[in-house]
Amino acid sequence: MDSPALLTRCAEKEIYAYGTAFLFESRSRALRFRLRILSFLSLAVPLSVGGTALVSADAKLLPVIVTISGILSIPLFAMALWSLVFRWEERLAASEHSCKLNNELKNRWNDLARYTGSDAEQRFQTLLDRDRMQEHDDVTQDVSVKDKRRMMRASLIQYRRQCATCGIQPISLSAKSSNCEMCGKF
Repeated sequence: MDSPALLTRCAEKEIYAYGTAFLFESRSRALRFRLRILSFLSLAVPLSVGGTALVSADAKLLPVIVTISGILSIPLFAMALWSLVFRWEERLAASEHSCKLNNELKNRWNDLARYTGSDAEQRFQTLLDRDRMQEHDDVTQDVSVKDKRRMMRASLIQYRRQCATCGIQPISLSAKSSNCEMCGKF
């Protein structure tokens, strides 16, 4: 690729795709953990109470066991309701899908930056269309302003770049000391 402008545009797109993949990978990890906890508790609470009731055949202990079961079930039901209302499983699937596609876009932008063929501009436009479609899908996944800042910070770290707003090259994902509107405050 001869055009420095095209190289710069590819690099920018690669950086944004990396940040988006980073966000959705982090989100997937958190949702997967929550769903595993929910699955474990959904089985552990009834099994432990039922097992205790089975082993202890004393009729006097049965009301205590039922009370304990009821108390343990309340947070479990609240968590299950929370997962349903906030669609954890759907969000996990969408996050995993977005992470995969954004990683693929990142790799394609990187490949295109090194491409030397005469049809580089045409390939750029084709990839840009695909990138825009993915961006349109990602917007529907409740990406907050803080998420965008976290994505930018992760990208700046990965690609060893300075923030265009504050001029600092971050070395850590911790943004506690940063007041930057682009790569901090999250």
